Amino acid sequence: MRVRKSAAVLSTVVTGWVMVLVAAQPASAAPNCNVPIPPPACGYEPPEDPPPPSGFVPVLAFDGARQTVSRDGVHVWGWTADNDAPTTALNVNISIDGTQVRSMVANQHRPDVAAAYPNYGAAHGFEVVLPASAAGHNVCVTAISVGGGANKSVCRQMDDIVEFMAYGINYDIARAQLVGTSLQQLDKVTNRNDTTLQQSTEISGSKTVTETEGWSDTAGVKVSVSTSIKAGFPIFADGKVTVSAEGSFSYTQNGSTSRSRTVSWRQPVLVPARSIVEATVTVTHANIRVPYSLSGEFIYRSGARAAGTVGGMFAGGNSENVQVNLKQYNLDGSPAVAPAKQPQATMLKIS
Repeated sequence: MRVRKSAAVLSTVVTGWVMVLVAAQPASAAPNCNVPIPPPACGYEPPEDPPPPSGFVPVLAFDGARQTVSRDGVHVWGWTADNDAPTTALNVNISIDGTQVRSMVANQHRPDVAAAYPNYGAAHGFEVVLPASAAGHNVCVTAISVGGGANKSVCRQMDDIVEFMAYGINYDIARAQLVGTSLQQLDKVTNRNDTTLQQSTEISGSKTVTETEGWSDTAGVKVSVSTSIKAGFPIFADGKVTVSAEGSFSYTQNGSTSRSRTVSWRQPVLVPARSIVEATVTVTHANIRVPYSLSGEFIYRSGARAAGTVGGMFAGGNSENVQVNLKQYNLDGSPAVAPAKQPQATMLKIS
């Protein structure tokens, strides 16, 4: 019984000691991290706050980059807006073939934009004509973001002119020039009368002459002419430049066309006694230059069309003023002192 009592006492003492040790440990003590495998609480750091959302990328509508009809510039237009500041006009940078050539504020009036996007308003357009050679170009527009988002860039190839279709032609007769005239002999007939009586005869004939018309321009593109054109062309007649009657219009760009015309004549001739009468048939050939303007449409590679004109210079040569000159001589070849009066020609025409 003594032994059991001692064991019970010892048990009570040990238990009380353990309870004292457990009770002595602080409730908020940190975990022991100096052990080979630390508990999950060791090395923990709270997460950082998430970054604020980035701004919007601008909306950019690059409507067109079209060659001007003068072929020395490019017409650039479109609109842009930023949802971070919907009513704010953005800056845009425009480059041609990688080189920035213009920076501008896109604040031009675009009612179509306001109608489609009321929250933007209308003041978001850009439109400008920039110098550019006739060669093809790559045009880029960059809209500058105002809300922290990335800038927006769009590029496109310049829409160039490939053809001009003419529907009418106008000649500036007031600026016409007579370059020169020349006399072309078509026939020469000698009538000899060795008798003592006056004789009468007639000379007649026809001959083909060639006339030319040419057009030159500096358009730099193919020029085609509508088959519906009915037009004349400048001619020199009765001492002045005028336009022939309208007819089928044959146009050769930077070239010339030729056509044949027939000169006809009929002339009664009186040959006095013991005289010689010489008849010479001539026609005047005139060369003229006249500025002209073709009206029509420029046709772009995309199929778009734009009304315009192409100017140039007409150069032509035509025949006019058919004449029969009669000269009277004595039989020895000396000029007659009192030549006989000759009748009028019955036919002088060019057809």
